[in-house]
Amino acid sequence: MHTLKQDKSNVLPTFPLESLPKPLADFIKETAECNAGTTDGVGLGVIIALGTAIGNSAEILIDGVPEGWVESTLLWGAYVADPGSNKSGITTAGMKPLKKIQKENYELYKAQYEEYEDMLDEYKQSQQNRKKSGAELLPKPIEPKFKQIIVNYSTLEGLSGVLVDNPRGVIALFDELRVFMEQMDMYRGGNGGDLAKWLSIFVRDEFTINLASKRPRHISLPFVAVHGNITPDKLNLIITKVQDGLADRFLFVYPEKVLPYYNPNIVDPKLQEGYERIIDRLLNLHTDLKTPLQVRYSSDAKTLWNLYHDYLISITEQSDFPKRLEGVFNKFRGIFSRIVLILHLTKFVCHETAKNEFVDIDTVEQAFKLVLYFIAHAKKVYNVVDKNDMDIKIEMIQEFINKRGEDYIDEGVPDWRGKIITINDMNKYRVFSPKYETKKLIINEVLAEMQEQGLGHTMEFQSTGTKPIRKFLLFSHPINM
Repeated sequence: MHTLKQDKSNVLPTFPLESLPKPLADFIKETAECNAGTTDGVGLGVIIALGTAIGNSAEILIDGVPEGWVESTLLWGAYVADPGSNKSGITTAGMKPLKKIQKENYELYKAQYEEYEDMLDEYKQSQQNRKKSGAELLPKPIEPKFKQIIVNYSTLEGLSGVLVDNPRGVIALFDELRVFMEQMDMYRGGNGGDLAKWLSIFVRDEFTINLASKRPRHISLPFVAVHGNITPDKLNLIITKVQDGLADRFLFVYPEKVLPYYNPNIVDPKLQEGYERIIDRLLNLHTDLKTPLQVRYSSDAKTLWNLYHDYLISITEQSDFPKRLEGVFNKFRGIFSRIVLILHLTKFVCHETAKNEFVDIDTVEQAFKLVLYFIAHAKKVYNVVDKNDMDIKIEMIQEFINKRGEDYIDEGVPDWRGKIITINDMNKYRVFSPKYETKKLIINEVLAEMQEQGLGHTMEFQSTGTKPIRKFLLFSHPINM
């Protein structure tokens, strides 16, 4: 009997490696260690890469029939981390197999295109000769297509052409997700309907793009995964006060900060090769896109899925549930089955399950661990966005003083102890940079608020010059002033 108890602790969970087949868990763990990061960013990238490899080749029939509730493996992910924390290295690690395959596909395409150009020249010359002689004309050579998996833009004009040639689907990969937002409607002065179409893409709803100089393009089943990095101060580009639904569709991970100390070690080639084989097997598991592989829940698995699904609904009905997160929890109802499908087919190609048509109960359990993990990180991300500007600046000053300040105890007031630093140093070393403008006026406003809250106190010390030196003492513990 499965029982559920809501975790209301503030402890942020780490990526549940136990939910994945051992070869992937080992790869994620070692990759994180070698890149001076956590398993969170690597794990997110791996989950999304696995889903991209499956693409439109498989679906999960939640109601058991094609006419009912159907989900794919399409996921959108955002790795949240501060500048200088090796974000690119962490997110790129999970995408290496896809990048390797794309490079190989491009080299093949380039060779095929060169051959096509030669054939086209011969065809044109031959056609002229045949017209003169009255001979039957030959068919025109067929232009080769680039078998693409990765794109680096979000403009629908560009994407539509790629999707026409690659109906299995692609992933839009960004080093900075702000680019994903900035490119929307870039050809229409920000007044187009790209956002609405992207919301539809998340559920693979068909769309049409009308091009000025070409025939319209109609995409009947668009599969575009999205993945990239974003810094905490840019989160409001995705999570807006308007609540347009875009942020609800993202899986966020925002782990505790890890300093990127140099690590000369590299990932064991056997682990890397093992991950690449799994991606390759998923790409080749089912290639008939006209009749995708249809996966269903076993009886026991469906019962457990239903329990977990209703649990997500029940949380939103509690009196203390933040309304801001209703959309997030609603989307997790579908994302849950998407993760189930990814894990199920990954376990199948790893020989951890015998049948690829039916999901077992263990896979549902493993997928729900991932769902709870992503929900916890979503809560952290939304809390960060909901903080006001002053709260963020206070935290930045606290972090700065704890890192650079000197230990201090006031002999006259023993309770006044903690870390102390000059206000000039805060300005000199740009305490708010690169996230906010740093000026003494702004620093003094924040320090005044901190003093009001009993977090510290501005003090003056005599100097050899004409003016006293102003310092700020950050208390070890808040004091009622």
